Amino acid sequence: MTAKTLYIKAQKEKHGTLPGTSGRVRCAFFRFSLLFSIIPLFLCLFSACRKSAQLSSEIYAMDTYMELKAYGGEAEDLLEKAEKEIFRLERLFSATSAESELYRLNLSGSGAVSPELAEIISVSLALSRKTGGAFDPSVRPLLRLWGFTEDEFRVPSEAGIAAALERVGAERISADGTEVLLNGCELDLGGIAKGYAADRFAGIAAESLCGGAFANLGGMICAAGTKPGGEPWRVALQSPLGEGYAAVLSVSNVCISTSGAYQRFFESGGKRYHHIIDPSTGFPAESDLLSATVIDESGCFADAVSTALFVMGEDASAKFCRQNGVCAILITEDMRLLCLGGAENFLEEVSGETFTLCIG
Repeated sequence: MTAKTLYIKAQKEKHGTLPGTSGRVRCAFFRFSLLFSIIPLFLCLFSACRKSAQLSSEIYAMDTYMELKAYGGEAEDLLEKAEKEIFRLERLFSATSAESELYRLNLSGSGAVSPELAEIISVSLALSRKTGGAFDPSVRPLLRLWGFTEDEFRVPSEAGIAAALERVGAERISADGTEVLLNGCELDLGGIAKGYAADRFAGIAAESLCGGAFANLGGMICAAGTKPGGEPWRVALQSPLGEGYAAVLSVSNVCISTSGAYQRFFESGGKRYHHIIDPSTGFPAESDLLSATVIDESGCFADAVSTALFVMGEDASAKFCRQNGVCAILITEDMRLLCLGGAENFLEEVSGETFTLCIG
């Protein structure tokens, strides 16, 4: 089964709802059987409880499961706006849906695009240059060749990879305002689109009077504001070794993105192949990192750069972070949890039995 099929099955069993709809969780505070003599007390308690009540929404979009949470009086309105926005962005940025604007651009190879698609392409190209090509939005021919675009995995021939590499290279793409020319390339924005959605979620939360909001967009985290009482959000970083966590972060008003080989992979001939492709070789990146996490106010930056750091490997990514002031947590093959750019300031807890904390 594909990830989407498994999700639909789980949603039906759990909520009886389908992807594209939301399962709202509400708190029923009181019953109408209360005596009229305590109605004033009821109203006061209801008002206080409503201010800190949490609403949550579960959706399937951008080929992943997402969970949105919000507190306060405008929580429901915030979640509705956020859901609509995420589905709208999916219709713009999906590389696989024939209804999307990006899909049509890949088919035509050039043309005028919407300001939002032009923006995310421009940001993608800038981050590709900044990371020396470790992040590259033009890897779609390689992702399709390996079967990662439709979950039909296969190990391609070296000749096939060489042919696909001839159509890869962000430097070949030109963007002037809303005019885009692909020059034989194809775009896949899967490495940055969830980050863009996280930024929009943060924007919606900022415009709301809601007490705080939190989004897990398939591993792309957006912690907007704080929890009731001003408490920061607690985010557990998954252990790349399997179940459990590697560390717990305490954050507010940031986005967090983690990239790792354990997230999506297949095995063939006794070897594991993961979905993070090295644009320079056409093969899954042979990294000495188990995962790379970036913490930043920009979701786009965190999303794209976490991928790039994993592709770079420990030495190059640590150097990149130091030179560019990137706040990151790298988990290495020898079980070190390396904090860079002040990431240790967000640490609340480390799984000390497994990982050794290092400050870089």
